Amino acid sequence: MMVIGYFGLIIVLTIVPIILGYFWSYKSDCMTGFLVKLTYSYSMGLFFMLAVFEAVILFVSLMDYTFKTAVFLYSFVLLGIIIIIVIKIKKYNLINAEEIGLYRIKLSVYELTFLLVFIVLLLYQLYYAFFFSRTYMADDGYVAFSSAAYETNYINLTDLHTGIYNTHDYIWLQRVIQAFNYFPAYLAYISGVNSSIIAHTVLYVFIVFWAYMVYYIIANQLFKKLDEQMIFLSFICLLYIWGYHSHYSLAFRLLGPNDSGKAVLAVVFTPFCLTVLYEVIKNGYRRDKGIQLSVLSASACAFSLGGVYTFFAVLASIVIISFINNRNPKILLYLLWGGIIPIIIVAYYLSYK
Repeated sequence: MMVIGYFGLIIVLTIVPIILGYFWSYKSDCMTGFLVKLTYSYSMGLFFMLAVFEAVILFVSLMDYTFKTAVFLYSFVLLGIIIIIVIKIKKYNLINAEEIGLYRIKLSVYELTFLLVFIVLLLYQLYYAFFFSRTYMADDGYVAFSSAAYETNYINLTDLHTGIYNTHDYIWLQRVIQAFNYFPAYLAYISGVNSSIIAHTVLYVFIVFWAYMVYYIIANQLFKKLDEQMIFLSFICLLYIWGYHSHYSLAFRLLGPNDSGKAVLAVVFTPFCLTVLYEVIKNGYRRDKGIQLSVLSASACAFSLGGVYTFFAVLASIVIISFINNRNPKILLYLLWGGIIPIIIVAYYLSYK
């Protein structure tokens, strides 16, 4: 049974995100090349998964259903979305088999050298994340929320410090909004691996990988040559390795306890949003980009309560600048696409508080 659980965990963290994010990589004009489209699909698919997870956790919590209900409902919804996407891909023949077939690795001496340098630096960080993972002063919250949901089958119904039953107040709602806190519990449920191990081992390594996938997308937008991209990524590696000196440094959020939602918001989500917002400025208004911004806004809420207003503030700044440059009023619709979910969540949260 454990083997089946491990297999399910691998599928959920690899194949499922690629399928869920495929449409956005297919629609993107700025993503060229098989490998960068694959990483874009993967990253967007993970954000899509977390956006759906946010909706499910909020619904199940407000209805006072069990965590097991959330697990089955979430899995069923994901399966339904995947089936629809696969049918659409097959119906409209959206996979470019020729592009995949033409993808070959042909490296010059310089490209191979800088690629190896980047791989060594990345492996060093993965080694650190796996063997020297640190606990954190807030682990009495982040890991405990997930463990409590997994063990008790309820979502944050008791105070984790006192064990006293909680009523539905604003503190309860604040923890429920940050649905990423319970994602390790979902992974633990489908795999049979303890949720603490998921949070402090699996996610530590996984998030480092995920972050550098996003940085590769940025490198691909900034530089066309592979050696320049690898130099850029190696430089990012050095910044993180040598910047890990303070609790307040950004490097702490990647190589430190990176399983918290605010860490993923800082080192993965925000850089990825920059690539999407670049397309917003470049291409003007498109409905598919509006839907994508809605998905990203929901996933931002899942990571942290700070993500609720941070994402909308960044989006508003970019949209206003783009409107001043292009004078196209339709681009202001992005504020509605990206702002409606955070506004609803903030209004509901303030009504409790």
